[in-house]
Amino acid sequence: MPLPGCPAFQAARKIIETVVMMLDLRKRYQQGWALLCLMLPIMFLFASCRQETEIQEEGAHNETMYEAKPDKSIQGLIGVAEDRWQFADVATGEAFVPFGANYYDPHTGWAPKLWEQFDEGAVEEHFKQLKSIHANVARVFFTVMSFMPESNAVSEEGLAKFDQMIALAKKYGIKLLMSGPDLWEGQPSWYGGNLFASENIIREYEHFWTVIGEKYGNEPAIFAWDLYNEPQIGWGGNYESDDKWRNWLQDKYGSMDKLKQAWGDGAETEQDFSFIDVPERAYKKDDMKLYDYQLFREDAAAAWTERMVKAIRTHDQNHLITIGMVNPIPFEDVSDPAISFVGFNPHKLQHLLDFMSVHYYPLKMDPWAAPDSMKRELNRMLMWLRYSYVGKPIMIGEFGWYGGGSVDTNAAERSQEEQAEWCKALIEASIGNSTAWATWPVYDTPDATDISKFGGLFDADGKMKVWGSVFGQLSQQELVKPRENGEQTITLPMKSLYTDYDAQHQMFSDIMDLLNKGVKLNFKLDYN
Repeated sequence: MPLPGCPAFQAARKIIETVVMMLDLRKRYQQGWALLCLMLPIMFLFASCRQETEIQEEGAHNETMYEAKPDKSIQGLIGVAEDRWQFADVATGEAFVPFGANYYDPHTGWAPKLWEQFDEGAVEEHFKQLKSIHANVARVFFTVMSFMPESNAVSEEGLAKFDQMIALAKKYGIKLLMSGPDLWEGQPSWYGGNLFASENIIREYEHFWTVIGEKYGNEPAIFAWDLYNEPQIGWGGNYESDDKWRNWLQDKYGSMDKLKQAWGDGAETEQDFSFIDVPERAYKKDDMKLYDYQLFREDAAAAWTERMVKAIRTHDQNHLITIGMVNPIPFEDVSDPAISFVGFNPHKLQHLLDFMSVHYYPLKMDPWAAPDSMKRELNRMLMWLRYSYVGKPIMIGEFGWYGGGSVDTNAAERSQEEQAEWCKALIEASIGNSTAWATWPVYDTPDATDISKFGGLFDADGKMKVWGSVFGQLSQQELVKPRENGEQTITLPMKSLYTDYDAQHQMFSDIMDLLNKGVKLNFKLDYN
């Protein structure tokens, strides 16, 4: 029990010192009174420190139950450094700054089919080019069709291709950040339902991660496991999700009388938990049913995450775990409550993940749409990063823009120089608020329908672009600094933000005004 470090201990010690001084002055006159004064702070000390220590120990238990515990005898494993902000080689203690890119073969269609059309020679050439600009991380996507084509099995053919990639990663000094199986290459016959609600799919993913954790648990070429790319808890429409919503309500309230008391006028027609529908996908100020559904989405995301983490940790205690999250904040200025918040809340996942990974693009406003657009988008990026800090490292797991033409999603042509300018500005603005970066993608992708078409470090033929050259220069600079401490704490009234568009819009505006003034923010969530 670390009593000397306890604030209550320090306060009590000062009180005791004062009482001792008083004893010295009054020892012949008021010894009984002074002794009582001496005993009171001691009683206060042990009561307070016991309570605080219990809280500390409980917090520590929650923080360490799932976090990686890398084996220091294995050369090359990456863990979280002692400062809890940076990454380091656990065997040597040497700092490791993940600085790389999202990788797929640009000539395998859109969506890309890296594994289905796996070409070892092409991957080697691509990794060689990444090494030429000093990239040390490649984020790569598993796919369901190549690794889970049959139920309750992980494909040996898929694993053999992954082994080839690992060998090439080792050869060129690249660590792999592997994202959980996506549907880029199609959907197998067994895949029916919702990834985050359907038990048959959840169990398949648990089996996948258990196998992966057992086979690659000691593999130093792996930087981390990224459970899924940009997950989102949907808004009803799936009977299994809707059943979980009703069960969640029954667990929370226990009886319909208590639910009706909490929901007020909105619950007159509700008769049984089994028939409660999902609320309308629209804001309704202070509506308890809507608020409960937003909380349910948070809990559903945390429950799914915990199951995936447990599956990995069955055999793999060595590797870090994260989730590539998009739009993690509850006060983004959009009119749709489902789009404005995806359910995966860093503040509800902090005990499950080793670091937070945020994906950020200037999709709200082209950086060159108006004179102040770039500054506004960089401040919006800082808003995401500041909100996502939960005492653990932060990675910008995807970022970028396009240069060398126009894309389907943005009609304006952008030059390679403009692309490089935005990407460099984002990295420099995020120093002190991020400790790792992975640009999107490695190569321009001819068949892409979004910024990937001209978003690469290299063009589709492998010629280095301006952004590739600037990336290589940045990779040689000192990019990681201690996290910038907050100057002002913003308390977020979650009920208002989850139910009231005006409150959300105002909060977004107020925060952006503060960031525009250069104020460094911390966030505190209030669920009352």
